Amino acid sequence: MVAATVVATMTCQPVISPPGGVWQEDTTTGGVYCPHYGFCEAGTSVVGYVWSPEYLKFIFMNSASFFASMCGVDSH
Repeated sequence: MVAATVVATMTCQPVISPPGGVWQEDTTTGGVYCPHYGFCEAGTSVVGYVWSPEYLKFIFMNSASFFASMCGVDSH
């Protein structure tokens, strides 16, 4: 149960504070990759714009780990 709690805590933190931070304001010129996508929305992950396929893998694995830690907790 302790391990499941630790895994759940570790997987929640990147959702609250994503790696690379978040865009602080809506912008079309605030970074190198905004012109490529056209618009960077405030509150979205910077890494999601820069390394989109890798970031999606990270989010998938993070979510799977969180779900597995929640399913592994026995209520007895």
